[in-house]
Amino acid sequence: MNKTTEQEIIKGCQKGDPEAQETLYKMLAPKLYAVCITYLKNKEDAADVLQEAFIKIFTKIDMYKKNGSIEAWARKITINTIIDFIRKRKSTTEFIEAIDPGEVEISSQLPGIIEQLEAKELQEIIQQLPEGARVAFLMHAVEGYSHEEIAKELGISIGTSKSQVARARKLLQKMIKEKWNARQRKI
Repeated sequence: MNKTTEQEIIKGCQKGDPEAQETLYKMLAPKLYAVCITYLKNKEDAADVLQEAFIKIFTKIDMYKKNGSIEAWARKITINTIIDFIRKRKSTTEFIEAIDPGEVEISSQLPGIIEQLEAKELQEIIQQLPEGARVAFLMHAVEGYSHEEIAKELGISIGTSKSQVARARKLLQKMIKEKWNARQRKI
């Protein structure tokens, strides 16, 4: 999409124009839904969070400063909406401090295996992680949050953040190897 058209859409959204809002929604919804489903796993929760994120996007569009892409700005709002959703459910979310981060050992074969898996396969594997490990891992590895930021956002300790990321890495390593071995047996 060219900049002029994108700017016109944003201006229309700032004026509350329903057509501009619909255009922005159609432009961003697929990518933002993918973020929601990756974090939340459950399609209904992902759809609810996406709807809530778009309410915030349209309400706060005047705050968009145009110093980055509208997609990046909307993604940040979506991530924050996901975090709010998880925080509200925290009592049912699994956060444990069961693994010493030093225990995680990345196999030397893993990078080569990962390169041969498709993005969809990796996403499916990540979605199989327990929620606490999945959320902490995605925030750390994908979004670039520090353990201190994760702890603050999710209301957990820094140690819990570290152990959840370590737990996710260990489980991912195991699941990726299993997926690879299953694929090799089919060949």
